[in-house]
Amino acid sequence: MNETPARADDIRDQHIADLRAALQLAARLLAFSAGREADADPKQAARLMRTADDLTDVLNRTGPLSARSAVDQRMDETQLWRQIEDQGERQPLLTLGEAQAVVQLLRREGSDAADELATRLTRRLPTE
Repeated sequence: MNETPARADDIRDQHIADLRAALQLAARLLAFSAGREADADPKQAARLMRTADDLTDVLNRTGPLSARSAVDQRMDETQLWRQIEDQGERQPLLTLGEAQAVVQLLRREGSDAADELATRLTRRLPTE
């Protein structure tokens, strides 16, 4: 069988996609690490979050336009609202630092559902 060799554009596109995926993973890991460091070393946590934010900004600034339609985005937000409203059994899943980092990330996300979830989480966090 003769296979058509990959075009140079296709290979470059795949390399770019691989690099973007690696940067997305790095940003998530930095944000997670910031949450873990929040109590022990707030300055280091802030540096980690700034770096994660910088990576996210680069990805947002340089990425292709999203192929998702507005309908898909509304459906995603509808599903988020459904999950937020679900009053199932509560589970202790996060450390205080992780919860604080999640609240910060939700506030940066900017959707109404994320803001509502951040508000609900903040109400449950102890005040300092």
